[in-house]
Amino acid sequence: MKHSINVGGYKGTLKELAKSEGKMRYDYLAESYGHKADDLMEQAEADRNRGNVELASQLELVAQDLYRARDRMKNIIWEKICKKHMKYY
Repeated sequence: MKHSINVGGYKGTLKELAKSEGKMRYDYLAESYGHKADDLMEQAEADRNRGNVELASQLELVAQDLYRARDRMKNIIWEKICKKHMKYY
């Protein structure tokens, strides 16, 4: 896999992208973390199949961190704290 240094179709900087994502409603931001984790797990599996076990293991650890961030964002920050203050969701 060839890794890009930018997001296809996105004209802004990575910092701008991160800021834009940070302004999303927290349940949707959590979903984004999950999708990123899923993608890293797919990459890890492909690397493991190519024999690059060290890289695969590290990617899996990062993916697990993202899954934990997703769960905290959705189940604690969104569900227990913020959701009740939203008029429309």
